[in-house]
Amino acid sequence: MLANFTKEQIDRFGSILNDTNASRTDSALLKHELAYCLGQTQNKTAIPILIDVLRDHKQEPIVRHEAAEALGAIGDSSAETILLEHRKDPCQEVAETCELALRRLQWIKE
Repeated sequence: MLANFTKEQIDRFGSILNDTNASRTDSALLKHELAYCLGQTQNKTAIPILIDVLRDHKQEPIVRHEAAEALGAIGDSSAETILLEHRKDPCQEVAETCELALRRLQWIKE
């Protein structure tokens, strides 16, 4: 069952994920779990937040990886461009996850 988060709740998750000052949290595990939860909602409102996280090379690789995975889980083609850009990411885990997310988007199209 998908969680029904409001836009405000998703925005709160996003503010924690995108807080590069670490004034709220410096926990990669928490940020990873927040990205995971956003993906599980399958709510398209989360896409810009997850794209920002994926683009942010200051984020821990595990957080960026989970943002890519969440974009794949949401399954919206609007994430295709960013996933294509990052399938050649210098971080192997991020690159491989982007490739898997792209495969999921392709599977959804078919």
